[in-house]
Amino acid sequence: MRKKRIGFLLSVLMAILTLFVLGSTAHAKEISVSGLDANSAQVYDKNGQLMPPSSLLNTTTSYQVTYNWQIPDSEVLNAGDTVTVGIPANVKVQNNVSFPVVDADGATIGTFTYKAGDPTGTITFNDRISGLQNRHGTLTINANGNSTISGDERSIAKSGSIFTSDEAGSPTTLFWHITVQPGNNPTIVITDTLGPNQTFLPDTVQAYLVNVVNGMEVPGRTVTPTVAVDGNIITFSFTNVTSKLVLNYRTKPENVDPAAGNVWHNTASLNGLDVAADADIVFGGNGSAQQDYSVRLTKHDADTQAVLAGATYDLQDSTGKVLQSGLTTDANGQLIVEKLAAGNYQFVETKAPEGYELNTKPLTFTLGTPKTLLSIEVSQDDQKMPVVPATGDVTLTKTDATTKKVLAGAVYELRDANGKVLQSNLKTDAAGQLTVTGLTAGDYQFVETAAPTGYELNATPLPFTIKAGQTAAVTVYATDEPVTNPSQPGEPGQPEEPGKPSEPGTTEPGQPEEPGKPSEPGTTEPGQPEEPGKPSEPGTTEPGQPEEPGKPSEPGTTEPGQPEEPGKPSKPGTTEPGQPGKPSKPGTTEPGQPGQPSKPGTTEPSQPSKPGTTEPGQPSQPGTTGPSTPSQPSVPGTTTPSTPSQPSGTLPTNPSQPGVPAPSLPVAGNPSASQGVTTSNGSGTLASGTGLNGTTAGTGTTGAGAGHGAGLPQTSETPTSLLMMLAGLLGLLMAGTGVVYLRRRHG
Repeated sequence: MRKKRIGFLLSVLMAILTLFVLGSTAHAKEISVSGLDANSAQVYDKNGQLMPPSSLLNTTTSYQVTYNWQIPDSEVLNAGDTVTVGIPANVKVQNNVSFPVVDADGATIGTFTYKAGDPTGTITFNDRISGLQNRHGTLTINANGNSTISGDERSIAKSGSIFTSDEAGSPTTLFWHITVQPGNNPTIVITDTLGPNQTFLPDTVQAYLVNVVNGMEVPGRTVTPTVAVDGNIITFSFTNVTSKLVLNYRTKPENVDPAAGNVWHNTASLNGLDVAADADIVFGGNGSAQQDYSVRLTKHDADTQAVLAGATYDLQDSTGKVLQSGLTTDANGQLIVEKLAAGNYQFVETKAPEGYELNTKPLTFTLGTPKTLLSIEVSQDDQKMPVVPATGDVTLTKTDATTKKVLAGAVYELRDANGKVLQSNLKTDAAGQLTVTGLTAGDYQFVETAAPTGYELNATPLPFTIKAGQTAAVTVYATDEPVTNPSQPGEPGQPEEPGKPSEPGTTEPGQPEEPGKPSEPGTTEPGQPEEPGKPSEPGTTEPGQPEEPGKPSEPGTTEPGQPEEPGKPSKPGTTEPGQPGKPSKPGTTEPGQPGQPSKPGTTEPSQPSKPGTTEPGQPSQPGTTGPSTPSQPSVPGTTTPSTPSQPSGTLPTNPSQPGVPAPSLPVAGNPSASQGVTTSNGSGTLASGTGLNGTTAGTGTTGAGAGHGAGLPQTSETPTSLLMMLAGLLGLLMAGTGVVYLRRRHG
């Protein structure tokens, strides 16, 4: 049975694996793309001329095969999908080809591959454009022609002439004549590029084939080309050409100027040939007699009119065209230009004499008016450059950071950018300012070395820069903070409100009665606390003057009189260990001598039972802190027994009465019941400590023996319970798994 199950599982896994493999490869497919078939290809020669689809292309000539493709938006494209690229029959790709197809960002979207001799190539796409719309692009392949054509079998020639003229002799139409030897190519495409200043006349096109009769060429069959006009490019396409072809057409000349001379230029090319035929038609000319003129320029100082050498000029015509350049005034401040034709000119200064500003205003003049004035004089002035100061100044202003009042008496050092002291003992005046003059260009910094009286020193460097040629002083601003007197600490022993002292190590009472009112017997009246002379040392508690041990007060009664004088309060929270058999100091627990509490500040239970006794081996509650006021110390020398019916202290009958401690009854195994309690193998008390959630808010610590026993928990033990719960759940899970396994094994 077990083997059958294992076999079944293996069969399922194999089926899943097979489906996964098939699913990962099944999506690769041939997709539908327009513009990549052989009939959509466009073949261009090296001059950029488009070849007719049926043209015979020479194997010795290179061509470019170009496609414009587009993927329909409805076509789902996945990585690995392919498309076939058709190669035109009149070209041949002679080598294996592989190159990436990229997008506008240069990222690869697919790869084109072609194997030499195949009629098609392939583009394999990735998924970069799979989720896009309007997916289109181009593909260009370099190829050669697929036909062997002798270079002597085909040729093209062109000539031109003036066809008609007006009465003045200016041409009105131009005649262009082209002859083509087609070789064995019946398809002829002539591309003619017209030069400027002429317009094609399409109705004038004539073409015919030439026959040879008795060794002489005579016109033969008329042929009609397909004519396409694209600006100044005219394309003539012929089919079924079996002999020499003659093409004639005319253009209309424009902007004819007989005096200026005219040239009209055309260039004709034949599909598949690397050469072109050029032709020019020229018309007109000119002749004249010319008178030479000259000009002299003199350069002056604008203020003194002294002549200036070293000024450089360009000579320009009226349109700004430079005729001569580098013309420089000599020691007399002059330059002379001769053999100039009549007309309008201008001098433009390109470099001023040293120490002068460039004068870019053109200096215009006219020659030939009047014709008898063969030489003219012109002049121009330059202004001296303003004197640039070699040094600069800086002014620092010192103010109060808050009031903005100016501050006198601040002392500074001037340093360079590297911190080197350049000047020292620079002081702000009554206006809060100091000024340093004559600084060379560079980077500097002010550093305060002494603050004004009553202000704190601000030693942060104040950087600034002096620039060459600056005329205004650099301004620097600085502020200082007033000196703040530290606050005097308050008297540490003086409580803010009676019964609620802020000193650490005290316990906040629950609801204290008005101080000064005696409490009921069995309670301790805190009374009016005396003004402590000195703050207590943290962590110790010195009670007043204790009564001599051996004279205990009557059980259940409390002397409500004046409390003892607290000379030196003990450090809160410190527990001094007692010595068995000897009376302990107030505030400590003496386990060996029970029943000797001091009179002030103690409370005997109303129903005492064996007060002051200590059960050996049972952990007592020394140092237990309840919610009591600082005037309610624990009963000195007493220890709460572990048996709840025999507490060493007395639970108050009225919790609102101040001075009555309310100790927490210990509950075994209940962490919340033991908060604020410290147990030990020894003994000790918590001296003047206020328990807050099991800790002491003051600086008190437990006395001798603290921390050496099984201390009750002071914080929540929830993490341990959570771990136990998780361990239990894990155990149940493991047990359940085991049961299932055993049942299957024995079933």
